[in-house]
Amino acid sequence: MARKRKSNIISLKDEIRKAWESNAFRRIVHKGAIPQVVETTREGNPLKALRARDGATIIYSDQKPLLEKKLNIVMVSGWACYPSIWREQAKMLRPYTRIIRVRKRGHFGSSLGKSNPYTYMRDIATDIKEVMDAEKIDEALIMGHSMGGMIALNFYTVYPSRVLALGLVSSPAVNPLRSTLIDASALTLPAELLFFFLQHMPVLDSIKESTVIRNNIMKTILRFLVNGSLSDGEHELLDYEFRYFYDKLTRVSMETIAMAFRAMTKFDLREMLQHVTVPTWVVAGLKDYAVNWRHSEYIAEKIGGNAMLSILPGGHLQMMQMKATFNSELLRFLNERLHLDLEIKDYTY
Repeated sequence: MARKRKSNIISLKDEIRKAWESNAFRRIVHKGAIPQVVETTREGNPLKALRARDGATIIYSDQKPLLEKKLNIVMVSGWACYPSIWREQAKMLRPYTRIIRVRKRGHFGSSLGKSNPYTYMRDIATDIKEVMDAEKIDEALIMGHSMGGMIALNFYTVYPSRVLALGLVSSPAVNPLRSTLIDASALTLPAELLFFFLQHMPVLDSIKESTVIRNNIMKTILRFLVNGSLSDGEHELLDYEFRYFYDKLTRVSMETIAMAFRAMTKFDLREMLQHVTVPTWVVAGLKDYAVNWRHSEYIAEKIGGNAMLSILPGGHLQMMQMKATFNSELLRFLNERLHLDLEIKDYTY
């Protein structure tokens, strides 16, 4: 019996590994079953798969603390962003924290399930709750970047008792077209129509190699949005970091990219900000042209005394662009607002 069980687990791992290589996970994790370890991340952490209530496969990494656990953190990446954007923070906090990095629906192995633009954000919030349930995590710091911050705020509105604190890094609280460097909310309808078309034309993925991945204009636009500049500077991603970031982004299907964007345009979380009662770290970038730093300042003002605002000179990916400064501010938030008294001297990496 034990031999047969072991054989089944190996078979499951082989199936998921093959699906991972084709970037299309099939629904092979049993609903309600305990999470299955299906792979190991580059950092050596187990990569797990969980079957969500609607049949979607949710992938996440689980980093256990090396020493005494003082905190649980759930990290959610931004629109089409790979979870490794948090790598330096995970390395710094590894001695004392357990870190779950959830891969959003449709991203990097997680399937879309039955989500649509009207349910996508709430579905991910429920996915996070189910992952926390499966891992027996009662409450955690929910930290999100960009779109991930919107998901963190929405998670708080639905499951406030599961939130110890919030981290909002370059995150909008409203239609992202309204929170960019220049208010572009007038383009919401044209953008909705464009992304509706992209969402329902999966054949576009087959031509993405020539139209997007190798398109230098697209790379230049993205580099400008991420770095806030086209020239080399001290607060920009290194070339290899940008190539890695861009390569991962292009592996997300057009259906997911379009659905996720449409989902963001339908959310307005500004009214709930005044009801946030947990410690909240709000991070803004002076050169962030995707989410204007003044919008982050607005979020902190609405939350009030529970918010700690850090305005840094970087762009949209400050956790990668300004590792030491970002980590120093994160540590200050954890020690001052959560009273953890973490003794970490090296956060430069």
